[in-house]
Amino acid sequence: MTPSSACPRCSECPEEDYLHVPRCRGPTAIAEWSKRHQNFRTWLVAHHTAPEIEVFLFEYLKTVRQPLLGAPAMYIHSLNRTLFERAKRSQASLGAQGLLEGLISKEWRQLQRLHYVREGSQKSADLWASRLVQQLLLLGHYMWQDRNQVYHSEDNVRYKARRREVDLSIREQYAMGNSDLPPRIQQMLRTPVPPPSPDLLKTVKAGFASSLANAHSNVDL
Repeated sequence: MTPSSACPRCSECPEEDYLHVPRCRGPTAIAEWSKRHQNFRTWLVAHHTAPEIEVFLFEYLKTVRQPLLGAPAMYIHSLNRTLFERAKRSQASLGAQGLLEGLISKEWRQLQRLHYVREGSQKSADLWASRLVQQLLLLGHYMWQDRNQVYHSEDNVRYKARRREVDLSIREQYAMGNSDLPPRIQQMLRTPVPPPSPDLLKTVKAGFASSLANAHSNVDL
């Protein structure tokens, strides 16, 4: 199959780029994003993230795939209201794609440090921020990994389309019958129609369809 820049997970993107990968509407992309997005929240909770940071980042990440949502508009309680509002504005200026690429507002670190102080924790807000960036980058990485797995699998939408074409071609050749065909080709037509299978794109099956088509073409001549 010839190389293509189309997305392997969906049939809606003829020119795939890095922005499409986390936004793809293919079934595996939807499932992967849902899992990784939820895992991100689990990480935030497990690492004692300040509640207002947890809610805002989780909700804001949704706008990667649903840009019309915009920055979270619901009221989010914070004991450091002024700093929290400044952090929200700063993060919104970086954009949802920036967040996905690990660009975070410096105010989040300050808020997290204050949260640790209130908890009486000796944890490092700098280390928390560093690992937060890692988690965001991992989310994008997993989306890219899912895309590559589909590209090299039978779930590739182009493979599926090609399989349907080959299978239809074989059935059409069978339907034309074997009259006036060379004995070798007639023998091919005495075997049952090959059923759909995971390896329909293998050279032998595509060659089978091609041989039948060429034989019928020669008869027509």
